[in-house]
Amino acid sequence: MFTSVEKKSVILITLIYFFRMLGAFMIFPVLSVFADSYNMSTPFLIGLTLGIYGLTNAIMQIPFGLLSDFFGRKNIILIGLTIFLLGSFICAITDNIYYLIIGRALQGAGAISGALMALLSDSTSENNRTIFMAIVGISIGTAFFSSFIIGPLLSKYFELSGLFIFIILLTMLSIFLMLSFKNTPAKNAQFNFSIMNLVFDKRLKPHYIDILVLHTVLTSLFIAIPVMMTDVYLISVSEFPQLYSSIFILSLIITLPLLGYDRKNPVLVKNISLIILSFSLIFSFQFYNTNLFIIMIALIFYIGSFSVLEASIPSSLSKQTNQETRGLTMSIYTSFQFFGTFLGGFIGGYLYDVYGLSGIFFFTAVISVMWVLICLSRNFIGADIVSK
Repeated sequence: MFTSVEKKSVILITLIYFFRMLGAFMIFPVLSVFADSYNMSTPFLIGLTLGIYGLTNAIMQIPFGLLSDFFGRKNIILIGLTIFLLGSFICAITDNIYYLIIGRALQGAGAISGALMALLSDSTSENNRTIFMAIVGISIGTAFFSSFIIGPLLSKYFELSGLFIFIILLTMLSIFLMLSFKNTPAKNAQFNFSIMNLVFDKRLKPHYIDILVLHTVLTSLFIAIPVMMTDVYLISVSEFPQLYSSIFILSLIITLPLLGYDRKNPVLVKNISLIILSFSLIFSFQFYNTNLFIIMIALIFYIGSFSVLEASIPSSLSKQTNQETRGLTMSIYTSFQFFGTFLGGFIGGYLYDVYGLSGIFFFTAVISVMWVLICLSRNFIGADIVSK
């Protein structure tokens, strides 16, 4: 049975997580189109704008998690939300790409994911924690899918500044929800662990590499996709909501069966998912400027396989950790995830600036092929090491 406190906590934390991730993802499908009109904008700076969020988030993720142990989850999460709010405000009022980069950096610096997950653990019993974690995971997935519809829809009428104003409203609502929690710092909290041991642990390290590569490819790809749609295939931004919603709905044909089979044979499912992802990127590179139908099919398979890997990698990681270090391990994992976002934006922006769209599609295809070959040669797929 779930207590009333547990129900209230999971609802509030899920909403905060949903609003935060929605705000983070909404600019992905439209930034490279709208930021091109900002003062002093270049393709490289557009990529940096997309990726800088990941760098500051990766840097601040562990400090925010540790500080929440000493000063209470509520206080630290509120500070993080306030920093995110300030960054969103700067993004909303500027028309200069450098100020947009500063605003995005501040958004990322409000790194509350680890502290939020710790708050969820604090607020729930051990018996019920797994199902509540799953609920939060579903909300993150829902935010990811929703952002690719809501972002283009809002930007169609209000452009990029209107999108950031909407993010400001979501953040203010999140602050209001967080105020209902009590602040409970841990008693006698102390640093009794080695972060480096967790970073270089043989069982855990493949998970970190997986999520780093996965998000490097994702961010690079979404520098190219909006530009490809508008410049190559002359699809207007007003048509993006229908375009992305069709891709995501059809991608469930890939995602749902694979996730359903994941419990029986997770290693096989991850192998299949990574191979599908790799081939979809190879086809994207081959046909990105010649055949819209093939590109749409490739994107459906890419999103479907990405969703499987995005869900299965942290699930596998949690099984490799103990209760005492799980919170810190997940913070390290999240840091690698967001650092991948930074790398994808940085590298993708540079490649677009120097080589155009072909540079990005070639990079993502090569990285994915190298990834799958390395994983298969070591007899593990991403995070799962098969012990012999």
